[in-house]
Amino acid sequence: MKTPSTWSTWDVRCVNAVMKLPELAQLRIAVYDSQKHTLHDELRWESLHRLGAHSLDGDYAHITLQYREAQFNLEFAAQDDRFVYKITPALPANRQIYRTVLRA
Repeated sequence: MKTPSTWSTWDVRCVNAVMKLPELAQLRIAVYDSQKHTLHDELRWESLHRLGAHSLDGDYAHITLQYREAQFNLEFAAQDDRFVYKITPALPANRQIYRTVLRA
């Protein structure tokens, strides 16, 4: 069996993470709450608002997550070592409260 060598949603614990195999490089989208001064970089299944399309080979995935009243779409596409990540708000939130942070 061939070892996978691409970006995909390999992390089954964090719904906001994508991982590159076999290197185990991971990107997580984090939410910073400026009122509580907390960073949430491990969003679990309770943050899931909607599962979107997900290709069988892992080349594309779309998910909508929710943190409090803020909703945002995460979309990624990958082919070999090329990778594109798109983050868009699905439901506006108070911009002074939440910021989306890309952590590597």
